[in-house]
Amino acid sequence: MKTLSYTSLYRLLCSLLLFSLLGCSSEDVGEPGKDKEPVTLVFNTSPDLMTRTLLTGPANLQHVRQVQLYIFDGTTGDARCVASENINWQYVAGAENGLPTREQKYKVQYGGFQPQKEYTFLAIGLDDRAGDTYGLPGAIQADQATGTLLKNANAILATGKGRADIAVSELFAGSSVFALSILNGNTGYVDLYRRVAGVLGYFNHIPIQINGVEVSALHIELYTIQNKSNFLLKQTPDDFIISPMSSNAGDKIVVNIPKSEFVAGGTTKKGSYILPVPLPADKDYTLQIVLVDAAGTPLLIHKVKLSVDGEVTETNGGTGIIIPTEDPYRFPIITNHFYSIGTEATPIDFNTFLFTP
Repeated sequence: MKTLSYTSLYRLLCSLLLFSLLGCSSEDVGEPGKDKEPVTLVFNTSPDLMTRTLLTGPANLQHVRQVQLYIFDGTTGDARCVASENINWQYVAGAENGLPTREQKYKVQYGGFQPQKEYTFLAIGLDDRAGDTYGLPGAIQADQATGTLLKNANAILATGKGRADIAVSELFAGSSVFALSILNGNTGYVDLYRRVAGVLGYFNHIPIQINGVEVSALHIELYTIQNKSNFLLKQTPDDFIISPMSSNAGDKIVVNIPKSEFVAGGTTKKGSYILPVPLPADKDYTLQIVLVDAAGTPLLIHKVKLSVDGEVTETNGGTGIIIPTEDPYRFPIITNHFYSIGTEATPIDFNTFLFTP
């Protein structure tokens, strides 16, 4: 299996450039009655956003439909959200076809900035599904006295949503800390990166029967039940929240390919987005390929292995990883990374692929 950083493959979703600030330094609060320069943001979107087609097929083509900016009055976990602003992203039309780089200026509406105080600017990018899946942008509330605390500004699965919703929801976020004294006359940046990972499989010659029992589906399964939440602010070193979405073992399934979607004489490919999980502590694998019958009973199971030499082989299921691990079957699922089981050019071939019971 191959894993690549979205940072290198797809780079970033967009950038916020804060380049025009209050027309005063921390020592100069301006003349009474004189208008202040607004804080202006410039958002840039990269043409390398076309990843949804790789993960869930052309019916789910996506680009960012909404960008929301939150401003927190400090840098600690207890800083409150004092402003939440929809920048009214103007490049929604045509985004499904894949747009080249676009740029949009936006003047921040919040006017309560104080000299010498540092603020956290947190921005999120939502596709056409992520908002409903995580209840964003409304899940983060802005109010001087009761606004959401920075430590609670997380993406949390909304009521009634599940793994099938996570699978088709791509979420971006990024943040930077600025003080007016730093920003005045300078340019600051906030880059947004994916806060989800991607898992994708390519398969040829998927069997329709095993020992006389009909195969009902192919699963790519996680070693544990999927998490239901994640930080919007990148954390170091543990950039994940252990938060099982249920007690249902079925929620270990990351990718589900029913028999009706098997491509006879061609390559079956399907993928999903997933929230990050840590290295397994009590399991000897992170991901496994499972063929199941109609009752969900496993007929064949094979652990997914990470090859450190970058060479595609059918016995280890993929190509390379940029995060070394002592056990190639045990690895974390990391945000902004893409885990490919097989490739378009070299899919996993069940005619030669070795399975372990």
